[in-house]
Amino acid sequence: MFMPPQSSPPKDQSDIDLCHCLANLVGAILGCQPQSNHLWYHLFSPNKLENTYMTGFMYDSKISPEGLLYDCGVELTAEGQYGRPDYHKHATRGTYSLHSLYFLLWTNFGAFCISLLTQPDSQSKIHGPIISEWQAIRHYCVSQVKTMWSYLRNNLSLSDEEQSFLVTRCLMNMYEVNMNSSTVLHGILRTKEEQDEYETKWHTRIYTPGWNELHCKFDQLINSFTWYIENKRRTR
Repeated sequence: MFMPPQSSPPKDQSDIDLCHCLANLVGAILGCQPQSNHLWYHLFSPNKLENTYMTGFMYDSKISPEGLLYDCGVELTAEGQYGRPDYHKHATRGTYSLHSLYFLLWTNFGAFCISLLTQPDSQSKIHGPIISEWQAIRHYCVSQVKTMWSYLRNNLSLSDEEQSFLVTRCLMNMYEVNMNSSTVLHGILRTKEEQDEYETKWHTRIYTPGWNELHCKFDQLINSFTWYIENKRRTR
């Protein structure tokens, strides 16, 4: 799916980092308790997401073939902005930022991609019940993963190293929050209130600490490097 057999391995560093972070995504999901967060269902039981509120979906409705499917409510513009006027009601509720939405949708579609890659029956569980039948399901999910990856790098002005650090740190945060007995993450969201609460936790407990640590760590590295260069100049 990501590297067809007839193609050579990716030479672009961003593509290599993307594959590494997808492996980290799988590791984080497998490290959590079964059915303990929404990504477990994306990976192992996507059919159970039908008639539930899904994270990152920007309409106030459940996912249903009789109503709106997931791909109808996660459209962003080519610049990574909210794609439909109806999205702004969801966007202004404060449950997440546009940047944490990029990471959330990257994990969602990344888990779908791994599910499609590893489980033969996943296509029938996703294609139709969750994502519209007119979509070329594998191409669509891979395209969403790569698009969100690009938004994260370009719209947050990150280097390849910073992007990999941010995504990996956020996945570690997800694992740590999931393993904290005092924190409850619902794998299935039955009500709008559960969706709002879950997305708020995703932003405040998973994404934001990762973003803050990124700046702290890289500021320390830059300061250390600057001190090293200045010290070498003085000793010449």
